[in-house]
Amino acid sequence: MNLIKIDIENMVLQDQFQSLHIVKSVSTAAAVGSSRSASAAREVTMVGFDDVLYQMLDKITGDARERQILPIVGMGGIGKTTLARNIYVSPLVQESFDVFAWTTISQEYNAKEILRQVHDQVGMGKGDDLSEYELGDHLYKYLFGRKYLL
Repeated sequence: MNLIKIDIENMVLQDQFQSLHIVKSVSTAAAVGSSRSASAAREVTMVGFDDVLYQMLDKITGDARERQILPIVGMGGIGKTTLARNIYVSPLVQESFDVFAWTTISQEYNAKEILRQVHDQVGMGKGDDLSEYELGDHLYKYLFGRKYLL
C-alpha cells in the first residue's frame, strides 16, 4: 500500500509540475555549473512554481532515514533542470546535507564520467586515474553513513 501511495504522490507531483509555466533567465554556464552559491539561486527566476518547489524541499529535508530517489520528469524545456538547481542551492537543503554533488545525466551518458564528476566534487581529490569500479567503491565508502544529495 505504501508503494502505491508513493507512486500516486509522484504522479500527482509530475502532473502539477508539467502544468507550470517556467521562465528561465539564466545563462547556460550558470545552469550547468557546479556552484552552490546564493547568487546562482538568484539568477534563476521561476513563475508559478512555489508549490512544487516546497513539496520537493519538504520531501528532501524531511525526517526520512532511508535513501530517497525523487525523479523529476517531463517534456524537454519545461524546467526540470531549473527546478533541480533551485532545490540544490536552497539554503534549507544546504543545511540539511553533509555532502553535495551536481552532475547532468542525459539520454546518452558515461557512467565513469558521472562517477568521476561526483568524486571530484565531494572533496575526494581528482579521480582521473581510477577505474569505474574504483570510483564507485571510493564514493560508496565515503558516502556511507553520511547524508548526501546528488
